[in-house]
Amino acid sequence: MARAGVRPDISEHVLGHVIAGVEGVYDWHSYLDEKRNASEKLAAMVERILNQVPAKVVLFEEQRQGVRP
Repeated sequence: MARAGVRPDISEHVLGHVIAGVEGVYDWHSYLDEKRNASEKLAAMVERILNQVPAKVVLFEEQRQGVRP
């Protein structure tokens, strides 16, 4: 999630981790909007990884033989 630009504290909430210390005791905010935004950022990053634009690379052997992709 850090690679997707999500703050570590929000990542903890998204993953459902128990927050320790004073913050875990007194911070009862649901973080719904922040968690939604984090999930959307992560989904967009996964989408970019899965749908990468193919590189325009021609192998030297193919180029010598006149083969075009």
